[in-house]
Amino acid sequence: MRIIPVRYKIGFMTKIYVIIETPDSGAFNFFYDALHESSGNPCFFLLPEYLKKEAERKESLQNVAFYESVENHLKSFSTNDNTDGDLLLFFSPYNDLSNQFESLLSELTSEENYQLIRVITFIDANLLHVVSNPIQTWIDATAHFSDALCITNRSNENGAAVGKLFKRYEQMRYPMETYTIAISKKTQVTNILNSTTRRISHIFDPVDMLDDEENPEDDIYLRKLPSGNREKYIPIPFL
Repeated sequence: MRIIPVRYKIGFMTKIYVIIETPDSGAFNFFYDALHESSGNPCFFLLPEYLKKEAERKESLQNVAFYESVENHLKSFSTNDNTDGDLLLFFSPYNDLSNQFESLLSELTSEENYQLIRVITFIDANLLHVVSNPIQTWIDATAHFSDALCITNRSNENGAAVGKLFKRYEQMRYPMETYTIAISKKTQVTNILNSTTRRISHIFDPVDMLDDEENPEDDIYLRKLPSGNREKYIPIPFL
């Protein structure tokens, strides 16, 4: 599939927001519609291919690109003297979450013009009616990495389950922010994209802020056993 190039101005720092989502969460539509109507610097979207049909429903794909592989996130972009802006990088729920974070960490280490600002997770509340162990384990992993947890499609039927999920991380003393997304209230996007770090994972922290014995690779979800397997495996429940 053809990669749509998006170009950045040389010498400018590109701020990256990582979006993790469950299928049908509506994260792309929410951000695209809210940011498309806002003023200021343009925002660009880097999407996994499974979102292509959804993206093609928009009037313009001028600020949208697609990547084919988790090892090729930022290589889908090139530099130019004409534009600069923030980047919303969407992870795929159909790929291994640990591998996606590990690949992005490697790319950010080698690319000085990119800075990760926030990791934001979108969950479709309809999944919370009966949460299987794989889905709960996956959501727990996203909470570990996330600065903000956003719930979409909340209804009277799933409201109690949403409250239970928020309470879970409150009791675990996770510092991440929580939001119930109202699609009609696009002003929420400003709060969600604020630059305050609230995640418990330290993999994207500057090296000089880490303790001497800390390494990004020692994160509980990135650490590998001698066999090569992850010490704490994240399932892919949506396949």
